[in-house]
Amino acid sequence: ARLLGSRTPLAPVIEDILLVLRRPIQDSGLEVAIDIPEGTAFAGERQDLEEMIGNLVENAVKWASSRLRLSARPLGADRLSIAIEDDGPGMSEADYAHALARGTRLDENGPPGTGLGLAIVSDLAALHGGRLGLDRAPLLGGLRARLDLPA
Repeated sequence: ARLLGSRTPLAPVIEDILLVLRRPIQDSGLEVAIDIPEGTAFAGERQDLEEMIGNLVENAVKWASSRLRLSARPLGADRLSIAIEDDGPGMSEADYAHALARGTRLDENGPPGTGLGLAIVSDLAALHGGRLGLDRAPLLGGLRARLDLPA
């Protein structure tokens, strides 16, 4: 992607994803906070960014109790950190790596899903020289999914 010069602004992608998910967000009464510095961009194709962010935001909407936060920060001159956090139940530290395995569902009684979303996001991030990490959301208490991607 860098060789071809592809750059995708982050804010419009986030806005479009939230527009698509507006109904479940409204139905759940979720408060959504966005902290994306102006000019923040991903060094890659829009559809790849949409796939990664879309999967993570959709998961957060499914599990959030009342709040969802999307933020981005530069990591040096050529890296970007994107975080999607919720105030849902989260998962145990032991389950973080297990949740990234293709076809794995930790929530057999939870919302519908195939267990492929996080694995797809992880694979796409890796194809771009990035990574997906999962941990506890420090401000909201649920899950934080962090993408480290080229900027």
